[in-house]
Amino acid sequence: PGLAFDYGNLANVLSRQGQYAEALDYFERGLKINPNDVEMLSNQSLALMTNGQLDHAGKKLLKAIELDPNYGHAHFNLGVLRYRQRNFGEALEHFNNALSADPALTETYLNLGTTYAAMGKFQAAIDVWKQLERIQPNNSSLIFNIGLGWLRLGQDAKASSALRKAFGLEPNNKQIATTLIKLLATSERHSVRDVLQAITLAERLYASRPRDPVVADLLAIAFAANGNFDRAVRYSEIALEFGKADRKFANEVRSRLERYRKKVTF
Repeated sequence: PGLAFDYGNLANVLSRQGQYAEALDYFERGLKINPNDVEMLSNQSLALMTNGQLDHAGKKLLKAIELDPNYGHAHFNLGVLRYRQRNFGEALEHFNNALSADPALTETYLNLGTTYAAMGKFQAAIDVWKQLERIQPNNSSLIFNIGLGWLRLGQDAKASSALRKAFGLEPNNKQIATTLIKLLATSERHSVRDVLQAITLAERLYASRPRDPVVADLLAIAFAANGNFDRAVRYSEIALEFGKADRKFANEVRSRLERYRKKVTF
């Protein structure tokens, strides 16, 4: 009939295949054999969360932590759950407990910083992410998050440094590229603003995505920042053509397009 361990392993595989109903059944069968298996309780909570059963998942995790307060994965999973429930205070508590119990759970730094950012505490988020950057210096997503944090704090120079590093690590990432280009084109800091480089990067991005309305609009913004309103109008019209299905985006582009047209000299 198998041991609790076997049921737990089978449940984990089924969960990773997206077969959550079957996975939950095998988790329960394993826990009937060993109801105090903290690893199985913690893993079961992940399947329950993915299946939308957040309250049930919380009960399983609280039981696991009660059985073993130093089991880091249970604290981490409960932190994720509390974050999803927008209970950021408890999320911070459990992420910190996870790190105290198991410093090797480096993913916790990313979630801890994300929780601080959700609370509007961007400096605290950056401080945590910088700790992880020392461990993962080539994590482009992490460095991009740091750049976004500096942007929210109005620190354009630091944001530019982080975004350039993230872009160097992952130059084909649209989100990183568009954020960097917009900063270079529109920053009020003269030491950061580099319109010509913004145009160069935007043209390169547009060449690979000629039907992407966001990229066309970004290229228009870069040309407008350089005083080239003829080309700004051209690319705004392209952005509007391909992005007209998105009403909010289309309205924003129309507003910019009207301003560009007024600047065109005949």
